[in-house]
Amino acid sequence: MSYIRIKCFKEDSSVEYPAYTREGDACMDVKAWKIEFDHNKSCVIIHTGLYFAVPNGYEMQIRLRSGATKYRYCMINAPGTLDSNYRGELLLKLTKIDGGPCDDFPFKEGDRVMQINIHPIPFICIEPVDTLEALGETNRGNGGFGSSGR
Repeated sequence: MSYIRIKCFKEDSSVEYPAYTREGDACMDVKAWKIEFDHNKSCVIIHTGLYFAVPNGYEMQIRLRSGATKYRYCMINAPGTLDSNYRGELLLKLTKIDGGPCDDFPFKEGDRVMQINIHPIPFICIEPVDTLEALGETNRGNGGFGSSGR
């Protein structure tokens, strides 16, 4: 098993550091510190009170815990990415799957609402080509949006 150290700042003594809940978990759980709604309750913004220094060459991925789906909530940009050059608070923005108001939000401050993990990110080098054929052929070709079947 390999380990990577991530510096983490807590905004307040009531904020809890992320933690693995059970042995074998792939992600650390993060608890809500403060919960706020936008002006018409169409979105929920969850503050964690946590700030990270992700090392260069890595990203922190943020995922909504699966239990939130039974309440019909989803992350607006899932999975979220915390880049190595970001030093702001880790936030989570949620909305109702059906687009309705979030006035029945089931979570409260202190609940585990999201998960984080770390991934290495290779640097992408674009190699320009002059023709579409230079990309090469595959069995799938240019079929997309369900073209490979169910």
